[in-house]
Amino acid sequence: MYYISGHGFGHLTRSLSVIDKLLKKWPDLKIHVKVSPGHFTFAQSFLQEHLGAALKVSKFDSSFSIAFNQQAMAIDREATKNNMKKWLNNIDDKASEEKKSVMGIYNLIISDIVPEAFEVAEKLSIPSIALGNFTWYEILKEFFSENELASLLSMYEKADVMIEYNLSTEDAIPIKNKIPVGLTMRCVNIEKSDAIRKKYKKEGRPLLFASFGGDLRLDNITLPDTADYLYTFNLPNAGSNFHFIETNTWDTQNYLNAADGVVSKCGWSTLAESIICKKPLFIFRSSNGGWVEEKYMLEKLISLNIAYITTPSDFFSLNAAQLEMRLAEMNVGYQNLPERYFDDTENIIRIIEGYF
Repeated sequence: MYYISGHGFGHLTRSLSVIDKLLKKWPDLKIHVKVSPGHFTFAQSFLQEHLGAALKVSKFDSSFSIAFNQQAMAIDREATKNNMKKWLNNIDDKASEEKKSVMGIYNLIISDIVPEAFEVAEKLSIPSIALGNFTWYEILKEFFSENELASLLSMYEKADVMIEYNLSTEDAIPIKNKIPVGLTMRCVNIEKSDAIRKKYKKEGRPLLFASFGGDLRLDNITLPDTADYLYTFNLPNAGSNFHFIETNTWDTQNYLNAADGVVSKCGWSTLAESIICKKPLFIFRSSNGGWVEEKYMLEKLISLNIAYITTPSDFFSLNAAQLEMRLAEMNVGYQNLPERYFDDTENIIRIIEGYF
């Protein structure tokens, strides 16, 4: 059974990459995937070739909602804390309900990074793997006391092991048994990626992939004609140099790989796919610092010289020459990329196999 957090889209896409490769290596392996209601249709579409005897996808809502102030380009900390508190107050009951509802025979549970999953594994007396770059414990620790987080901490401590992606919160993670790995991404179709680039790339102009997440709108930003963009969410005032990727597109990694660089908020999966494809990164940082996870990731990316941290207004004010200069500088940074900044999915699969 594979539990996937409902917060954001990155937990889903990186988990689908692992699930797809597990089933391609072992077609007879049976996996029950549990996702949030909002991710259910996308998960089924991405994994459609496996649906049936080998794969079952069902709904499990295990997340709090993030309150985002669009004008301030920042997380509304007070509103988000209230959402977190409601989640914490119900987490024991949610875990109990889930333990009662699990039917069937399972021999392994993987979780990215749903805490209730480890309660289910304990009830079934089977191994459990945490797979991610952080846990919700260190995220919420910034807002709540140890006593308020006792149940959450207890759940994570029941995991047998954590397969720890690069760009992680490292020692802040409360799971003691950890296996460091690299990154993961969905498979790129080179032929399709080349066709996308041929269609949208213009000589002498950068082609950028823009993924801002559903919460971020740029209503007050003038969008210039200094580059061409492939973007995943609706942008007001977008001109003819902005090309919208339909919302139900399940293979956005092919569009990312077609681009010269990536413009994104600080989300792990987009960053991982960009790094694996060696794409320079223009990252919009939360104006009030963001999560603990974001702080860890940005510190590492800056040290690697493959990311330019900016704001929407500053980024879109770059002229063509400045944009090209930034891209060139980051491409130099990629020439000295250390180990662990690569697609390590095959190794992750081997580690999981050891717990079958």
